[in-house]
Parts: sequence; structure tokens; C-alpha cells
Amino acid sequence: MKPPIGTSHRQYVSDRAERDSAFAEAYDAMGVELELALQLVEARERRGMTQRDLAAASGVKQPMIARIERASQSPGPATLVRLLRALQASLHIERDGRVAIDLAEPAESRAL
Repeated sequence: MKPPIGTSHRQYVSDRAERDSAFAEAYDAMGVELELALQLVEARERRGMTQRDLAAASGVKQPMIARIERASQSPGPATLVRLLRALQASLHIERDGRVAIDLAEPAESRAL
């Protein structure tokens, strides 16, 4: 299910978790996987990329990206590296399971 227009992926998940206790329980059980999925969506959107754009840049097929972003499939290490490289991003994983994707400054901005 897509989030309503104007609603971020993260806000949609938060709102749905408040309304649906089964969804909230499932989210808690899959916290790391879902957080990674949300981080990937946010990074892609901050880059102004569609799933098709990311597929073209990474070589990962768009349907796979959709499954990863829905957290219905976890990316393997090689796929994750391809996505991060295409997003010009790095992934940080803390011991407590928190994940963060940081976007590098685009190369053309650094050259100025």
C-alpha cells in the first residue's frame, strides 16, 4: 500500500502503527529491516531519484528495489553496496541495531 500523497514513508509507517496494533507489533519484530527500508527510501527521495532512476544507476532491477523499500525482501550485501554506491551514500550500523544512511555531498558540489 502506498502512502497518501504528501505523506512521507516514515510518517505513513508511524501513523499506521498508531492505528493498527498488529502492524505495530510486526514493525517492532522487524525493526532493523524496516528502518533500513525507510532509510533507503528517504535517501533515494533526498537524491530526487525515482525507483527507476535508482535501478538504472545501480543495476538493481526496479521490482527488487520496490520489495526492498517495502521491507518484504532484505538486500544482500552486494545489492546493498550497489544501492549505496548509486545513492553516493554510506551505511552506519550501531551495536544496538540502529541504522543510518548518510548521503555524501555530490561530486559536482565539492568541486566548487
